[in-house]
Amino acid sequence: MLDEKDIQTITQIVDERVTKIVDEKIRESEQRTLEQAARNMQVILENTVMKQLQLLAEGQQTILETLAPKTKTDELEEEIVFLKSSIRMHSEQLEDHQKQINELQRKRA
Repeated sequence: MLDEKDIQTITQIVDERVTKIVDEKIRESEQRTLEQAARNMQVILENTVMKQLQLLAEGQQTILETLAPKTKTDELEEEIVFLKSSIRMHSEQLEDHQKQINELQRKRA
């Protein structure tokens, strides 16, 4: 028959095995919980953040399409400078012609 020492040894072995099994089950449960949390986070990212980033990218693309390219802007600035100088020159010529007309009119009068 089993004596006290044998019962303690058996109890210790059973306790160790139960503890080992419980620890393993806890680790498995924690792993499943982490995996589920990761899947949930991925779903949130896909449904929320990625959608917002896509909308932001589309908005940025619209802005880029709306803006005139830098080369076009530079060309327009050069053309404006040319047109302004041309208008200045023509204004001066008109002023000179008007003075000449006024002088001729005074001489005739």
